[in-house]
Amino acid sequence: MPRRIHRLLAALTVLVACLAATAGRAAPPTDTEIRAMLARRVDVQQQAVGIVLGIVTPAGARYVSYGSLAVDDHRTPDRHTVFEIASISKIFTALVLADLAARGEVSLDDSVSRYLPPARVTVPSMGEREISLFDLASHTSGLPLRPANLGSQTQLDKYASYTIAELYRGVSGFRLQRAPGAACEYSNLGYGLLGQALGQHTGRSFEAMVLEHVTGPLGLHETREALTPAMRRRQAVGHLPDLTPGIF
Repeated sequence: MPRRIHRLLAALTVLVACLAATAGRAAPPTDTEIRAMLARRVDVQQQAVGIVLGIVTPAGARYVSYGSLAVDDHRTPDRHTVFEIASISKIFTALVLADLAARGEVSLDDSVSRYLPPARVTVPSMGEREISLFDLASHTSGLPLRPANLGSQTQLDKYASYTIAELYRGVSGFRLQRAPGAACEYSNLGYGLLGQALGQHTGRSFEAMVLEHVTGPLGLHETREALTPAMRRRQAVGHLPDLTPGIF
């Protein structure tokens, strides 16, 4: 596998290694101990409304939960609760990119403009340095956290009504302050552009790409973009740090 694909997956590899090392040193905490930790997080620190924790060992998987689905919905979450994954979708997008690169369908060094319609969007650059797929995936594109033309910075889901046309205008109207690759700056806009570019390349929706490259092979059958009625009935409400409903 090319070195840069390894770099793209490095954080996940380190996390798995740390968990494996920890598991080798001591037995995992009991369900009672875990539930006490979750209760402290919810009731004392007030940093969550409800939590479900999955523990995977050679003996199998088990689940411990605490709290409620929402401030005003006191049903207890469980292993079948549907959570808004928010920015974890960026990991899925990066995995789609890594798989496409491993298959030789794209190169991480490709300019993102190669996969976007030139009549609709002009991707900013600095000199001859263009924004690459890897720049977007590693948050080093130079694009900001959010586009300047985002209609609302405060509504529950800020991006719910943000269209592809607006995404293209937001990208086209931005002027880079530094060369791509020069520094890291977390960017929702950059990852939105990456997902759109990969969709343009494959001719598939974001959900279809994630299903093919990530959730399908992993058997994550209830990780979806379009929720079924049954999934909606089991959906938890996302909350901001002050515990008001919202998505960052």
